[in-house]
Amino acid sequence: MYQLSDFFMLLQYHLRYVWEGYPYIVLLFLLMYGLFFLSKSGFLDAVFSIFSPDFFCRQYTFCMLFLMTFLVVSVGIFCLVFSRFVFYMGNDFVYLAGILVGFRKGILVLLLGYFYMISMQHFEPGDIFWTLYMFMDSAFYFVAGLFFSTMLYAKLENFTGSEIFFICLNKIIVSMVSATCWFFLMGDSWFAGFNILLFRLVAWPMATLPLMAVFLWQLRQSVRNRPKRQCVYPT
Repeated sequence: MYQLSDFFMLLQYHLRYVWEGYPYIVLLFLLMYGLFFLSKSGFLDAVFSIFSPDFFCRQYTFCMLFLMTFLVVSVGIFCLVFSRFVFYMGNDFVYLAGILVGFRKGILVLLLGYFYMISMQHFEPGDIFWTLYMFMDSAFYFVAGLFFSTMLYAKLENFTGSEIFFICLNKIIVSMVSATCWFFLMGDSWFAGFNILLFRLVAWPMATLPLMAVFLWQLRQSVRNRPKRQCVYPT
């Protein structure tokens, strides 16, 4: 019979896990601001123009999402290789890809996220069913992003705090629904299912939502401020 103390022990364990990952969260914040600095300075425009003139301008939102996901995946693999610590926040940006850039471009962000999962299976081999669930979980975030994009009528440059709050709130809901699907598909005990739900409802949002919200805000500001003569239709 489980007691209330078991709940607090679980909560303490999850919060300690997130706390251990905060150095990586700070690193991701620094990398994110560095990415936007390179964007504002014109460096990224110059780099992308080597391969395709004006591509970065025409596909600005996609490029920033893809590059940010690449940074998240890189930090996640770094954690796996050097500290054996599983800390991956890429599903947030897979979810954002579904919302902001649609299926054809967003699928590339999803595939980049899958690269991390393949790497994790290489460095930290685990249960095959859990690995398959991770692939399904990421795809579920992407499809959910596509669905919620139909409920947003404002363009990215016109996003307010309400739209950003709507996106972040629904991300929590999506994560809870996905965890519930795992619980019913695998037939785990209710305590195991509750463990996952508690992590995704209380602990994990403390790590992921600030980064996602700040990224959205910075992306909105960047799209607004880009010279119109360079990017007439930033997407």
